[in-house]
Amino acid sequence: MKHPKGYLVQRNKVWYAYYYDEDEKYMGKSLKTEDKRAAKRKLKELLEVLGHNQQQKQLFEMYEKLILHHPELVVQPEPDKPVEAMSREELLEHFTRKVAPVQLQTEWTPPLILGKSKKVPGTTQTANMSVDDFWTAFSAAREDRVSNSTIKNYGVCWKNFITLIHPNTLSQITPESIRRFVGLRREKDIKESSLHSDMISLQTIMKWAIEEGYYTESNPVVEAKKKIIFKREAKKEIRALSEEQLNKCLEIAKDTNRDVYLSFAIAAYSGCRITEVGSLRWEDSINFEANTLTIKPRKKSKGISESDVKTDSSQRTIRLFPQLKDILLEYKQDFGYIIYPGRKIRHPFDINTCTIKKFKAGLGLKWFSFHTLRHTFVSLLLQQGVPLVMVSKLVGHSNVQITFDTYFHLDTKSLEGISLTNGISPK
Repeated sequence: MKHPKGYLVQRNKVWYAYYYDEDEKYMGKSLKTEDKRAAKRKLKELLEVLGHNQQQKQLFEMYEKLILHHPELVVQPEPDKPVEAMSREELLEHFTRKVAPVQLQTEWTPPLILGKSKKVPGTTQTANMSVDDFWTAFSAAREDRVSNSTIKNYGVCWKNFITLIHPNTLSQITPESIRRFVGLRREKDIKESSLHSDMISLQTIMKWAIEEGYYTESNPVVEAKKKIIFKREAKKEIRALSEEQLNKCLEIAKDTNRDVYLSFAIAAYSGCRITEVGSLRWEDSINFEANTLTIKPRKKSKGISESDVKTDSSQRTIRLFPQLKDILLEYKQDFGYIIYPGRKIRHPFDINTCTIKKFKAGLGLKWFSFHTLRHTFVSLLLQQGVPLVMVSKLVGHSNVQITFDTYFHLDTKSLEGISLTNGISPK
């Protein structure tokens, strides 16, 4: 069983607790105290309650499976009231008192060990596996490999598919059902980009099903895509802040709190993505003597989960520009994470919606987002005449074509001083 984890963040002198509840939902709560010791005590008490509730919930789920698959192991509390007739509360109380943990460990093997046991392709169990059981297996196996937001996106896509197509088992998911799903989604006027994201999610889910032996045919999403034509959508205009807007943005960030200020400054003056900002550490990411900033993946260990870099080229060492160096020196530490140093769980690192709304209002820009700061970094480089090839390396694009397609409209510096007619004008 996973023990609940949480961390403290101070905002406007008041301490807040951030944690995952019994349903694995990411939660935030004001502890209504400015005393750090009191905040730690309250957080500890909160996590103890969550841990107890989580344990009771898992015990009850195990007991339900025990009754279903091994009723002979269940001790009847009294002859006139069988286990099957008990209420949930009575069942849970009976389980914690009457059923020895040794029985569960030595005599009872759960019918499905999620994410660990390979299923033999072609068996009845695999072919008739319900879509609900499969999703439970998939989410349990992937929760330590991808971020919570990614799992959430997979879940939304899977729910949409099940709601529209109504398959009962995995074997009922076919290329035809995938194409029907696309047609039904288009009837709801879903954007093509959203539909394309759905297909990527479904393809990933079914790929895992095949690898684990839950699905015996070729990937139905890959087969369906051969007969689906996706419409091209006009690309959104990439917008960047002016120098004046950037200075105002950083002023608002500094007035907000330390972590927002540093994260915004790092993104604006290094072009780091939001997940890259969250994984930076003082001891190995920043070298003040060599004036370098290193972005690299971090392994998952001891319950600390961090995202890998987006691509291999995203792992990079770039120049620590003077503007960012001066800001970091104000907050310099010898060890630990730069952003939210007290946070044990690195996922999800995000700037909450309320904070972004504050910046949109302060800047008067409805289109502002955290990623706008990365665009601004590129814009500043191009305004200084830095070649696109160098810009591509600095922002960690896998190839320069991505940089060209995304940011060419911001590159006005390279055309300055160029005359199309060598100074000769028609009379």
